[in-house]
Amino acid sequence: MSLNTKFITNEEDNKLEARLNSKLDGCKSFDCLVGYFYVDGFYKLQDQLKNVDKIRILVGMGVGSRVFKIIEESRRSEDTQDSNINEKDKILLNWIKEKKVEIRALKKVHSKLYLMSNGEDEGCAIVGSSNLTAPGLSNNGELNVQLDDNEDYKYLLDKFNTLWDESTEITRENINTSRYNGQTSSNSNRKADLVVIKETVDEVKEVMEKIEADSEYISDFESIDIKKGIISGSNNILIVNKEIRDDLIQKDPRSSEVLKPIIKVDQVKKWDISSDENYVIFIQKDMDLSEYPAVEEYLSQFKDVLNERPPVVSGEKQWYELNKTSYIDPEMPKLIFTCESYASLYAVFTDKFTYSSGPKYALSCDDVRSLKIIQALFSSNVLNFIYKIYKNNSDQKRVKDTMIKEKFPLKFPKDKKEEDKIIELVEELQEIDDKNQIQKSENDLNDIIYELYDLNDNEIQVIEEYLEY
Repeated sequence: MSLNTKFITNEEDNKLEARLNSKLDGCKSFDCLVGYFYVDGFYKLQDQLKNVDKIRILVGMGVGSRVFKIIEESRRSEDTQDSNINEKDKILLNWIKEKKVEIRALKKVHSKLYLMSNGEDEGCAIVGSSNLTAPGLSNNGELNVQLDDNEDYKYLLDKFNTLWDESTEITRENINTSRYNGQTSSNSNRKADLVVIKETVDEVKEVMEKIEADSEYISDFESIDIKKGIISGSNNILIVNKEIRDDLIQKDPRSSEVLKPIIKVDQVKKWDISSDENYVIFIQKDMDLSEYPAVEEYLSQFKDVLNERPPVVSGEKQWYELNKTSYIDPEMPKLIFTCESYASLYAVFTDKFTYSSGPKYALSCDDVRSLKIIQALFSSNVLNFIYKIYKNNSDQKRVKDTMIKEKFPLKFPKDKKEEDKIIELVEELQEIDDKNQIQKSENDLNDIIYELYDLNDNEIQVIEEYLEY
């Protein structure tokens, strides 16, 4: 545990979870102001909080559905043994009943503040970006700062107390259900305007285990090849558009030998690869650049920039070479994987003669039908659900080939009719432009894939709610 810096980023050995647990040791009270509070964040601190006399949690944006359920249950049942709360969550339920924990809300507060008091008006504060959630305390990239000056602590405690006095209880009347539909609440005078966000920790684990059961993985297939793609180290120079390519060939027809079609990172969209024509200047170490005078003249104007690339500085590469050339045979049909956001992974099929540009991965095999089935699976809600779980519980923020090979459970159709329907939908999605039709076809495809994994309505709901939030 790294305690030698006041800054806390959730990097290795510098987790907010560890810092809070360290500072909570011996504390009399714990106050926190956050945008979002999920019960998984409570579990991260639960052991140290057992000895804390008073805990106040002020929430501004949203609470997890399990937190909301616990709050409501605390008002109904005198005997927690008779409640329908699971055993793990009964600890928080009991603490609320005992008034050890209070949870209140203040509309649209998104600040993050943690206050720990040792009594006698002394304590420390942590201010920053982390919500009281498991990702906020451990996995997300965050920036928090610990303030040990007691005057800072007293100033922030006074601010917290002011906000606490302005806050309200969390009740059904304070939940803005209209925000589920992307609408704006008509009641702008509420002191609390929270969203209840579905927390499905146990259900998520169960659904994930069901998806993984009896599944296959890319690594199980020897015929499938996966490569990272060409990394130039200077795309704006070594990858050129059609106009520059045509000009170089006009000056010297031999230039065509080293100008190869390539799919750039920003061309890959879900279900589609843009029609922009791009070409990589593909000159390998055993080739003589002087044999391509037009290309040499073009590159020479950027020689100083190209010389600054690390493989050139180290002597590993010549100034005109590409940084890395791990690629799928351009003649092979292939899937190009991409990640457009924190939890959206998909693969796009192409059978064009082309190289692919890193850092996206390309996957290839001889069977085009299998590639299109794999495309459907990787672009589905099921595997995006698995992807989001992996990202939320890992410090790894980039898609790696080992992830594609080993983390995604695959289930293939058992009969040709089902296989034909999946391929038909994939091919349709690559052709249509209408957003409504795309959504309908994606829904149809997801329904088929849900059936492949034998998922029931409740399990599908867990997947879709997890992806939504």
